[in-house]
Amino acid sequence: MRDILVIALILLSLPFCFRRPYLGIFMWCIVSYVNPHRFAWGAAFHFPAALLVAAATLLGWLFSSEKGRLSRQREVFLLLLLWANFALTTIVALYPDAAMNRLEFVSKIFLMTFMALFLIDDRRKFECFMLVLGLSVAVIAVKGGIWGIVTGAKYMLWGPRGSMIQDNNDVALALNMVVPLVFAFTKIHQKKWLQIAFYAVFGLTVFSIILTQSRGGFVGLMAIAAVMIMKSRGKFLIIPALLALGPVLFYFLPAHYKARVQTLENYDTDLSALGRVNAWKFAANLSFARPLTGGGFECFTPELFMDYAPEPLNYHAAHSNYFLVLGEHGYPALLLFLALLLATLLKLRRLETISAKLPALSWVNVYAAALQSGIVGYAVSGAFLGRAYFDLFYHFVAATIILHELLRREIVNLVFASTGARTASTKRTAAAPS
Repeated sequence: MRDILVIALILLSLPFCFRRPYLGIFMWCIVSYVNPHRFAWGAAFHFPAALLVAAATLLGWLFSSEKGRLSRQREVFLLLLLWANFALTTIVALYPDAAMNRLEFVSKIFLMTFMALFLIDDRRKFECFMLVLGLSVAVIAVKGGIWGIVTGAKYMLWGPRGSMIQDNNDVALALNMVVPLVFAFTKIHQKKWLQIAFYAVFGLTVFSIILTQSRGGFVGLMAIAAVMIMKSRGKFLIIPALLALGPVLFYFLPAHYKARVQTLENYDTDLSALGRVNAWKFAANLSFARPLTGGGFECFTPELFMDYAPEPLNYHAAHSNYFLVLGEHGYPALLLFLALLLATLLKLRRLETISAKLPALSWVNVYAAALQSGIVGYAVSGAFLGRAYFDLFYHFVAATIILHELLRREIVNLVFASTGARTASTKRTAAAPS
């Protein structure tokens, strides 16, 4: 019954994705992050939901009379260059078949990212996009947080089976990125019941990150908390309170979680950490041998570890965005990836600074701060997690580009409105009898 319901809902959404392609972007996010088909056990589990949604959206866009336009911002060009670089390294990949399959997967993410840039072109669509991104991931947090409360936080939280965020580390990364976004909703939406609901989701999301028992997730959460506190007006009260209450809160955490976190202190003897370091050295050695192209997608293999790893038998996945890109694509791709990350953060900081001066643009300020905090979480957690091709990061980049375009339009409108008001006032003054 569950399979039939999931398949029916996805099929029923396709005409809407075709008729209104921007709805297809929202549906793509829901399918990608909620993974409703992965909560079934029959035919729906392997149902090509994302493919059908993407096809309906693309066809709808092609037949639409309003196709939008691509903004000429540096992040757009960096995205294109990074995508092209991935394609070039695939041509000379050490495992061409596996690399081509991976390139197809990554290209779908880039394609739908660019579709978002074409289709989300006003504030209403943008705010819906933010809600869909935040709540699609937060659904896992609500479900997992309630489950953690019921079970006394005894078990590790995992993501949907067979999804990109199935692993506890990956779902921790996704939850970290949306924590600031959910908090932003409490400021954007003024209805009291909505604020209470979003505060509850925020709390469950933080709790769910703890339930993942991910050390990278914990470090990312600390980085996000630091950024959010520094942006808070009450930081001079919050920081002393946290310093006083932090040890108390840590004391009441489950023993198994504290044991996981405390292994950060002795990473030099932890087998998992040593395996990661060996994988990072493997990536460095491989990129030294092939500096311009790396080994291509899917080059972290036991066979290549025999040739390039300091400890050939200690095979381990990359577990770092940066070493993953370096090993698979070489130094040019790593520089492009880092440039995209830094350029996005700088743009968000600029948007935050500009919008802070204009009360009418407070919503831009809130979203810019949230996206910035989320990307900081991605950057920090990404040092320990191999999710360089995570679509949520590229959606955050797209949201930054869209937000910049919307801010530019809003400023133009405010200037015209102000000029029009002054002109009308001048005419009234000139027409008044002396």
